Amino acid sequence: MSPVPLSNGLPVVGDLVVVVDESSPVLAGGVAYVVAAAALLSVGDVRDELAMLFTSPRKNPFHWSKEGTETRNRMLELIISTGIVAIAHCKQVGRSGQTPARREMLKLTSAGRRPKVPAI
Repeated sequence: MSPVPLSNGLPVVGDLVVVVDESSPVLAGGVAYVVAAAALLSVGDVRDELAMLFTSPRKNPFHWSKEGTETRNRMLELIISTGIVAIAHCKQVGRSGQTPARREMLKLTSAGRRPKVPAI
């Protein structure tokens, strides 16, 4: 099987890949700014499992919101079985607060810290 390419088209070199993704779904009164990071501890195992998960060629990459329930569940099973480590941080903000929230969430994610949660 050919090497798994990175988003810039270059092949993965080595057996560890870390990815970061951001999202900002609209909620009542603002957005939830989310930053998630995942480390694939064994690229070879993930590649082999993906080959079994998607047996026919795909035109589009996997995207959670565009997949059906069965495919989502199979992807979650793959994540659990291959030892992918993930962390996510979220902050609800108004639209004008996205840039500071992004900065804070990326900082927390890179430091492996938990955000401050206000007392209720």
